[in-house]
Amino acid sequence: MLGVILLELRQLEYFLAVSKLNSFTLAANTLFVTQPTITTAIRSLEDELGIKLFDRSQKRISLTVEGEVFLTHVQHVMENVSTALSEMNDLKVLGRGFVRVVVSPLLMSNFFPSIYFSFKKEFPSLEIQIREESFRTAQKLLDNDEVDFALLPTPRNTISVDLIKLFSADFAIYVNKKHPRASGTAFAITDIKDEPLVICSEDSFVQEILINECAKNDFKPKLLYSSNHLSSLFGLVAANVGATVLPEQNYYLPDSVTSVALEPAIPVDFCLSNKKNRYLSNAAQTFLNFIKQYIQNRG
Repeated sequence: MLGVILLELRQLEYFLAVSKLNSFTLAANTLFVTQPTITTAIRSLEDELGIKLFDRSQKRISLTVEGEVFLTHVQHVMENVSTALSEMNDLKVLGRGFVRVVVSPLLMSNFFPSIYFSFKKEFPSLEIQIREESFRTAQKLLDNDEVDFALLPTPRNTISVDLIKLFSADFAIYVNKKHPRASGTAFAITDIKDEPLVICSEDSFVQEILINECAKNDFKPKLLYSSNHLSSLFGLVAANVGATVLPEQNYYLPDSVTSVALEPAIPVDFCLSNKKNRYLSNAAQTFLNFIKQYIQNRG
C-alpha cells in the first residue's frame, strides 16, 4: 500500500512540473530523471483517470481543459502534503507538539502546578493539554487512549500500565481549629465514627478508601456532603460544618483549618501512569523523561 501511495505522489509531482514548464524534457531535467520516466508516469496517470491531461498536438505541449481542472486539485493536495511533512519534521526536530495529561484534583492544587511551570520553562514549544478529573474518570480516559498520562493515586489495575512513583502520603483528618481534637493526639479510624464529614465524591479514590477502612471497623462514616473541589471541602471545614479526610499534602488551607494524623497510618502512593506498549509521541516521551528527572531531583 505504501508503494502505491508513493507512486501516486510522484506522478502528481511529475504532472506539476510538466504543467509548469510545458515540456517533458525540461521537467525531466528539473527533477533529475529521464524523459521516458516522466512520459510513462504521465501516460499512466492519464490511463488511471481516463482523460487526457496534455495536448501533445503542438510543438509546445499544453494542458487540456480537463488538465486545467485537475491542476487546481493537485496543487491543493500537494500543498497539504507539504504542510503535513513540515509539521512532522517540526515534531521530530524542533520539539513542537503536545502531551495530554489528566490530573487528580488531589494533585492539581499544589503538586502539579510546579511540574507544569518547570516543564514549560524547559520546553516552551511543547503544549500540555490538561484535564482535571476524578479517579474513575481519569482511569477511563487512560484506558480509552484519550490521554497520554494520568497523575493519580496508584490505579487498581497495574497490569496494563507503567507507573512512576511521584511521592507517598498518609491520610489525615482536616478539622476546624476550634475542634476539641485540633491540637491533640492522632485520630484512630474509630474516632471519626460520629464526626460529620465532607469528603471527595463517590467516584474518587478517597471516598472508597475511607468507606473500606470504616467497614473494617464495623461502622459507616457520617457523610454530609461530597465534592471533588477541594476548595469547597476546606471551605466547609473552615465554617465548622464538618471535617474532611484526605492524603496529607501542602494544600492551601484556610487559616482556620488544620490537619491531624490518623493512626495507624493509611498510606497512598501517587503515580504517573501510562498504558504499556502504547506508542508515545516525541512530546509525550519528552514529558515522561522530564518527570523521571524531576522526581530524581526531588530525591
